Amino acid sequence: MVGKFCQRKRDRLRVDLVSEAKGLKRRLSNPLFVDEKILDENLVLVYSREQHVVLDSHIAIAFTIYELSKLQMLTDFYEVFKVRFPTIQVFL
Repeated sequence: MVGKFCQRKRDRLRVDLVSEAKGLKRRLSNPLFVDEKILDENLVLVYSREQHVVLDSHIAIAFTIYELSKLQMLTDFYEVFKVRFPTIQVFL
């Protein structure tokens, strides 16, 4: 759940499968071009960044979920494990 809120949409890549030389030349000259991978003699994967990125993720929600999960783990440690195992030592 946290991962869905923390996605970095700017890092997403668009992948095109190109089989024609004209289309390949056009995509390689695009300023959004990142990388290419030759699959076959007549088939190339072209990686490029997205032209328009909509930043609609909620980082604050992800941060809150993360902090609440840390609080829950610490609460479990001090209220459950420390009570049952009083001689446990934690080395940080």
